[in-house]
Amino acid sequence: GKMLAVAHQKVVAIGVENQGQAVPPCLIWRFLWGQAHDRRLSMPSLGAFLQHLESEAHRQSLGLGADDQGVLIRQVHQQPGEGEGVLCSGDVLMGVSGHDVDNFGTVRMLGHRVALSAVQDLSYIGDTVPITVQRDGQVQELQALL
Repeated sequence: GKMLAVAHQKVVAIGVENQGQAVPPCLIWRFLWGQAHDRRLSMPSLGAFLQHLESEAHRQSLGLGADDQGVLIRQVHQQPGEGEGVLCSGDVLMGVSGHDVDNFGTVRMLGHRVALSAVQDLSYIGDTVPITVQRDGQVQELQALL
């Protein structure tokens, strides 16, 4: 009575065994709910280029403590004519939508360690999500538009 995923493609060819792709239920739900509520179905983004912070020396140079984790925002992408957003180059992104971001850009979600983009994929373009950043040595709670 529970759905794991929906198979949407299977490869059948000589020398290929057990090759198939599936769409996880959270994305199926997102599509169906978005369709029913007239939401734009494109996948959202924070609009930033991120850099992993696996180097302890790099984390220290950014003023992060031994237990602090996150990814460095290297560049913020904006559309022409778009005003300045809440993210800034040099910020350390430490959390998105209540999920802590580790030094490799992954989060714990549904009992698994997954890419940060999985958290964004549950939202829609135009949604605002809570984020935690360290900027100039201070941790700040902000709202970011996807």
